[in-house]
Amino acid sequence: MRGSESLPTVSVITPCFNAANTIDRMITSVRASSSIAIEIIAIDDFSTDTTIERLRQFTDDKMVIIAQPENCGPSACRNRGIDAAKGDWIAMVDSDDWISPDRLGRMIDVAEANGLDVIGDNQWVCNPAHNSKRKRMGWLDQIETSPNADDLITIGMQQLIKHTGLGIIQPLIRRSFLEQEPIRYRTEFRYGEDYHFLFDLMIAGASLGVIDEPMYFAEINQSGLTSNRVQMFAGMVEVLQSIRQLVAGTPHQLLSKEIDEAIAMCRKTIQYGAVMDPLKSGRILHALGALASNPGFIKQAPGRVWGMLTGRTQAPPRK
Repeated sequence: MRGSESLPTVSVITPCFNAANTIDRMITSVRASSSIAIEIIAIDDFSTDTTIERLRQFTDDKMVIIAQPENCGPSACRNRGIDAAKGDWIAMVDSDDWISPDRLGRMIDVAEANGLDVIGDNQWVCNPAHNSKRKRMGWLDQIETSPNADDLITIGMQQLIKHTGLGIIQPLIRRSFLEQEPIRYRTEFRYGEDYHFLFDLMIAGASLGVIDEPMYFAEINQSGLTSNRVQMFAGMVEVLQSIRQLVAGTPHQLLSKEIDEAIAMCRKTIQYGAVMDPLKSGRILHALGALASNPGFIKQAPGRVWGMLTGRTQAPPRK
């Protein structure tokens, strides 16, 4: 086994808020990781259910439980976990998700073989009934670089800016890099903080790759996803505007065009969601009112239908 109980190979960080119904599944899946020493750092974000009691059932040395004195949000929780981590690698896993037993070991092997500081993988998206799943990033083949023998796609700064969907990856990060460059999640952003974190890592010199193999399972309630789509993408606009300011006056300012294009794509999604989301929930009059102020919805509809039929989250590139 790589690592030891006192010096784990991987510190798995999970922020928890009202996760009593799912946290057991997440912890069980991480504990099943094969041939690798782990610690799980669970940060309870002032839950109002029995999350903290569920966490305290796991009493061995693999568990570190941190209780926030007030609700601070997932970014602040992850930052506390990073500060407490002892592993050579730091992994992020959400409290309502789970992983395959070989995920952490495979990611470390690929990262070390390819000299990466940060690595992610594709994901399976499951519905709450767990009777269907789909590959979440079906558009990875649109990225210009081809996978190597490890099914690894190397991500440069230009690819990160052009493919903002990469922000959903749950990364494995070399802890020595975070000690060298004291980068943490930005707590001022409610949405898109994961993407900004990846950007901050890369602009500091981190090398990033993504394995196009799903080893991470994300349970997504579609009604919950669409109910806050407009807010999510409005938040991404704020994140991208922040990034545009950060690259000004640096060699990366050449990416300003790509950043502006990413902002425009987010605004198109806001237009689409402003109409489609109330339509799906039966608020017809609300949807018609939104359509009047978002005429761009009509132009987007065919491409969106294509995306749903093919399982892709982005429209096909124009020839």
